[in-house]
Amino acid sequence: MEKREYNKDMLFQEEDERHRTGKLKPLVIIVSLFFLSCSSPIHYYLRDGEEISRIKKVAILPFKNITVRRNAGRIITNLFATELFNSGLCQIVEIGNIREFFIQQRIRKKAEVDLDTIKILGIQFGLDAVILGVVEEYYQEGGGMRETNPRVSLSAQILDTKTGKILWKCHHRKTGDDYIILLDWGKVRTVTLLAQKVIQEMIATIKGKV
Repeated sequence: MEKREYNKDMLFQEEDERHRTGKLKPLVIIVSLFFLSCSSPIHYYLRDGEEISRIKKVAILPFKNITVRRNAGRIITNLFATELFNSGLCQIVEIGNIREFFIQQRIRKKAEVDLDTIKILGIQFGLDAVILGVVEEYYQEGGGMRETNPRVSLSAQILDTKTGKILWKCHHRKTGDDYIILLDWGKVRTVTLLAQKVIQEMIATIKGKV
């Protein structure tokens, strides 16, 4: 049998390698768990599954924007419509048709959308439900070489067009740092991508995946 010769340097190198690799894996796990534990939880309410499952057609009303970011409401409304369509959960009325309806009804403010208006919407477009929402945070620092940590906070709810009952409501807030897995890896750096992720996670609660 061939003997393997070791010198002192080789022994120290192998011992050092075992020491480093043995410490690295626990460190990765601990750091990953730390950032996961810091992630903001999602809060939602989902009514009886049968009532949700019968929803086939919805309209997304323009999200109310209470941030300082101009057009944040329009951006989120369009993103929500896109992600809901991609989910395959239901059919969605074109947002342009809803805006046209608001113009015809002379509705300028989201606060003016009451139960009677929702019922009229339901009849005119054959809707089972409408989705209303509020953009609470939609923020990113200035560009350039500065490090940014975007923030998005949204609230949304689904209302039955016949009864006005709340079938689902959800509040979710995230920052770009919430998606860090290790060191700086996984961080979301743009507010648009962060909003997309927040909306996807919100919609997932309707499917019962969260």
